[in-house]
Amino acid sequence: MQAKPIVLTSNTYKKTKRMYSTDFAIQQLDSSMLGAVASFEQQAWPAHMAASHQSLKSRFELRHTMLGAWHNSQLIGLASWRLGWLDKDNQSLFPKNFTEFSGAPNSAPFNAAFVYNLGIHPDFRGKTSTTQLVHAVLNHAQQQGCQYVIGDGRCPSYRGSPTEGIPQRLNFKNALDNIILDDKTAELEDYLIDPILNFYYRLLKCEFLWVIPDFIPEDISSGGHRVIFCKTLS
Repeated sequence: MQAKPIVLTSNTYKKTKRMYSTDFAIQQLDSSMLGAVASFEQQAWPAHMAASHQSLKSRFELRHTMLGAWHNSQLIGLASWRLGWLDKDNQSLFPKNFTEFSGAPNSAPFNAAFVYNLGIHPDFRGKTSTTQLVHAVLNHAQQQGCQYVIGDGRCPSYRGSPTEGIPQRLNFKNALDNIILDDKTAELEDYLIDPILNFYYRLLKCEFLWVIPDFIPEDISSGGHRVIFCKTLS
């Protein structure tokens, strides 16, 4: 599989109003870049959440899609997904944990990109690289024929993440607990209390579908939970 450069045009970002820098390039990655991806994974995520070398190798072997953002010769951003099938009216068909979400082969047929990894090198966070990478994912998934882009949203306000400067928000925790324990529906403003979910909503105008408990038990700040969100592609 050849690495494919992603041509960034104004059309890619036509729905945004910001001007973006062009000091990095986004490229589709292949298995020859496994070493760079493994090194990036260790830098971008806490040790207990970083994907192992074998997991990354398996994702390439399963022909999952990976887009990398390069600054000079440094990999500074990574987005990874597999092609899956989404039925928004049937949660029982959706993966019940992160292993199912990220470790399965591409589906045939498919209608969605299940984005299981979106990371930016710590030195480049808060800059335009995050937004550009997200929009490159949307553009590429649409070119693949996807109707939806699905994310498993972290929610660190559930218990708080001191390393990120995110305090615990008890009103957010209570809202998620009510969904999990009593099968209640949260209001949009409940989700937006969390800054990570708020960021995705502002950027994507996405729809929050489900809260899945124990999706990633290692993510202590999120209580192991994930908020599944959906962006419908035009």
